[in-house]
Amino acid sequence: MIADHLNAIDHANFRSVCSSWRASSYKRPTIPLIIMGNYNKRGIQTICFFDTDINHIINLSKFTIEFGSYFCGSSHGWLAFFSQPFLRICLQNPITGARFMLPKTYVYCDAGFDEPFPIKVMLYPIEVRKFGLLNSLPAKVVLSGPATDPHCIIAIIWRHCQRVDFCKVKDEAWKTIEYYGRLVFQDLLFYKGHLYLSYKANIFHLDMEANKGEGEIVLVARAGPMEFGRIKMSFLVEFCGDLLLILCFNIGDCKYKLWKVNLEKNNRLELLQDQGERVVFLGHSGAVGMPPMSLLGSRPDSFFGRELFNMFQSDCNVFDVYDHYGDMNLKLKEYEVDINIWEPISWFQPCLQYS
Repeated sequence: MIADHLNAIDHANFRSVCSSWRASSYKRPTIPLIIMGNYNKRGIQTICFFDTDINHIINLSKFTIEFGSYFCGSSHGWLAFFSQPFLRICLQNPITGARFMLPKTYVYCDAGFDEPFPIKVMLYPIEVRKFGLLNSLPAKVVLSGPATDPHCIIAIIWRHCQRVDFCKVKDEAWKTIEYYGRLVFQDLLFYKGHLYLSYKANIFHLDMEANKGEGEIVLVARAGPMEFGRIKMSFLVEFCGDLLLILCFNIGDCKYKLWKVNLEKNNRLELLQDQGERVVFLGHSGAVGMPPMSLLGSRPDSFFGRELFNMFQSDCNVFDVYDHYGDMNLKLKEYEVDINIWEPISWFQPCLQYS
C-alpha cells in the first residue's frame, strides 16, 4: 500500500481525499514530529522534521526561513522564529507556507556576537557540539489559537527579562507587562482564553483587568512543600481539559512530577497520583500532552516504538528532548540521521485531520 510509506503529513492528506482512500489505509497514531535544526554560528539555516513512526525526515517545500533566524516556539501548528535581519518575530505554518511578520521587538542586550542586537539569545540552551557553543531560543512564543484567526493573541517571554509581551497579528506594536518579582518565567500557555506562566513550582496568571486596565501578572498557585533547588525546569500543558504543571528535577529518584491546577478550588495545585495515565512530550518550545490511547498502533520497528519509548519512559511517561538531547542525538544517528547537520530541538504537532 502506498499509504504505508507516507509520512504523517502526507498520510493525513491521503486519508482526507475521499472515503474510499480513507477506508483503504489505517489510522496512524498521533505522535508529534521531532523538529530538527541545521545551525550555524548566526542561527538556523534550515528546519526539517523527523517522523518517529516511519523513521523518515520530512522536508517541506513551502517552508523556508530567513538566514540567521532563531527558533522561538511551536504552537497550534505554527512555528515562531526571531528574524535577526528584521529584529522581528516571524510566525510560519510549515505545511501551508503561510507566514506573518510581527512588530519589531525592543529588548536590548549584548548577545556575545560580533555586534549586539536588541533581543535575548541565551534562553533554554541547546548545545551545538559542532561549533562548541550554546545556541538557544532567543524567546519563547505561544499562540492562543491558529495565527490565521483574527482573534489570535501571540505572547512572548524573554530570558533575563521579567516581563511578557503580547500582540495580535495585525497590531503595529507589542504591549508589555512587567513583573517586579525576582524571577524569570520558564513557560507560558493559553488555557481557556487566559495566559498562564510558570517559574519552578509557581504558576502565574496575566490579569488584563487589574491595575486599572493596564494588566498585571499575579501569582495564582504554588506547589509545595518542596526543595526549589532541585527543580530544573517547569512546563505548562493542557491535558484532556485540565491545566497541568510539569516539574523536572535535577536529582532524586523521581525525575518528573505532574500537578493539576484545580481552578474550582482556589487554583490549588494537586499532585497527580495516576501520572502513568498521561503521555507528555517535552521540548524547548514547551510541552505536548496526549492520552496513551492516541499512541496505539505505532510500528514495532519505528524510532518511537524501539528507541524513544525505551529512552524516556518513566512513571510519568515523559519523552524529553529538553533534558535528553544527547541521548536522542545518538539514537537518531542509528537511523541514518546526520547528527553533524541536524540537531533535535523540540516537538511539532501539526494541525491535521487524523480521521
